[in-house]
Amino acid sequence: MPEEKWLTQTCHRRLHVLVSSQSFPILDGLSASSYDSFTINATKMSKLTLESIAALLKEELGPIKQKLEEHSEILSQHSAALVELSSDVKSLLDQRTVTEHRVERLEHWGKEVGQKVGVKLEL
Repeated sequence: MPEEKWLTQTCHRRLHVLVSSQSFPILDGLSASSYDSFTINATKMSKLTLESIAALLKEELGPIKQKLEEHSEILSQHSAALVELSSDVKSLLDQRTVTEHRVERLEHWGKEVGQKVGVKLEL
């Protein structure tokens, strides 16, 4: 569903809830289904103001904002943990490479010593 259509439908539903909670004699004959085609510009509504719509949106979006902040914090914690893990893995890989080179050198020296002494060494 395109975002604009979804937003329009959502606004119509929210406004219907807001209007139905108020007393507007001019709207008494409208049902929920006929309200979808109702336009605000065609009728004056004294209690339906931009401030009341803004308050309704703030009320609806407040929990979403809070969840987003919580998820952002969790994401930053996980990112920090991944950075630490990646540096630890790099350090371990570097140590492994150094250890492998040392073992290779020791094997080589051990074989040379064995050849000079006349003993066959298998490492």
